Amino acid sequence: MLCPSCNRTLQKLSVSTAIEGEKFDIDHCGYCGGTWFDPYEINRIPYHEVVRIAKLTVLPLSRENLNGGNLCPGCKKNLVSFHPEHVPQKVFFLRCPSCKGIFSSSKSLEIFTTGNNNRLSHAGKQQDTPIYPALSILFLPAALLILLFVTTFLTAGSLMRRNMERVRAENIIGKFYIYPRNGAEVSIIFTTSVPLKSAVNFGKSAFDFMRKTVSATPSQTHHVIMAGLDSGSQYLFNIEFEDADGNTMTSGFYRFRTGD
Repeated sequence: MLCPSCNRTLQKLSVSTAIEGEKFDIDHCGYCGGTWFDPYEINRIPYHEVVRIAKLTVLPLSRENLNGGNLCPGCKKNLVSFHPEHVPQKVFFLRCPSCKGIFSSSKSLEIFTTGNNNRLSHAGKQQDTPIYPALSILFLPAALLILLFVTTFLTAGSLMRRNMERVRAENIIGKFYIYPRNGAEVSIIFTTSVPLKSAVNFGKSAFDFMRKTVSATPSQTHHVIMAGLDSGSQYLFNIEFEDADGNTMTSGFYRFRTGD
């Protein structure tokens, strides 16, 4: 990769960030002192690393060459002068309109990172907007969208499975009888097309369901007496089935009313 300013070969350097143990690579010109940053990298470099790489410059920079006509080291597009909002007036960069990489002189980089350090050291004060928004700002909406999609997909899949189980359970049920015995008891009798274990979930609402086993072993005829009920009350119930392989299915809701 060639330096956009002096056309000499850029040297790849590893620099640390403010986060302990985190590093990334930049491309630095040891002749003119300019540095090439891929998108988002310039926001991450701390001031002490700017000082360190400045010492690697072989010759002093006589003047900043930051006007158009320079080429991007990566995609060879013409770089354009770039002065982001909310950065000091003396800071100018060259930016590639295609890959969005940024080339900075040593002086502009020093002023920019000094300003960043000052903003970070004054807690509670309004911070300036960086050249690029934080990656979390960009990725968070995408992550939330993916999470919403996955949640919707799983919910839809679960509802579809439950609906298929309900249809299957109701197709298996044959004859169905409900007999109020007295104000506190109801007898439920039903048949199934194949031998199955069964249980009944019941209550005055789905929020206070109790479970009662009907057939503990596979059977085609199922009979249960619901006792201890409130007289003159309406109850909601459904039926659970389990086949020989342990597969379960649950019917839709039914209702019965106890006698007075």
